[in-house]
Amino acid sequence: MSALRLSKPAAVSAGLVIAVAVAMIVYREAAASSRVDDGVRFRNAINATLHASVNTQPQGVAVILPPTNDKLAGFVNPLSDEAHIRSVLNQRDWQESSQFQLLLELTPSALPAEKQGSSETMAATVLLNHYFGGLEKIGLSRRGSQGVVIGKVQSSRNEWHDPMGNFYVDGAVFVSPESKQAIVIGHIRAHLSN
Repeated sequence: MSALRLSKPAAVSAGLVIAVAVAMIVYREAAASSRVDDGVRFRNAINATLHASVNTQPQGVAVILPPTNDKLAGFVNPLSDEAHIRSVLNQRDWQESSQFQLLLELTPSALPAEKQGSSETMAATVLLNHYFGGLEKIGLSRRGSQGVVIGKVQSSRNEWHDPMGNFYVDGAVFVSPESKQAIVIGHIRAHLSN
């Protein structure tokens, strides 16, 4: 049986094809790893930002539920840890959704002096910016609406997302100036492809 012999130009071409194929595989794996690393960085930043804002109350605001600040750290743990995410991504796409709610008591200093201020200065928008505004500092973009007053309740809602569209955070605050209470709702959705 005779060995297959390639001409010198054919051998060089075959070598280039193999080198390009290997480079493409390495690039694809590096891009996937980079995407996962970026996703984990956003996950860590979202967790840290929400923990910090929930554990630091604005002046005139007290958390009623959950009952003690000691429980807040465990209460707002929106997304799984890095090891779990990487483990899931080895098998399939990672998707997760989480939600948290806070019931707040407001003193008069937390409410604007006028009955209806502008949407930027009303209590619901100020609280929304306190609890979720830090998300813009970590690279999430904001899209949504200004606050509104419906009957005797102020409402402010917005959505933040990362540039790749893998993480979405919905934030909403409802304030009843009459009862001096507010509800903060956070909903986090995440998706990374393996």
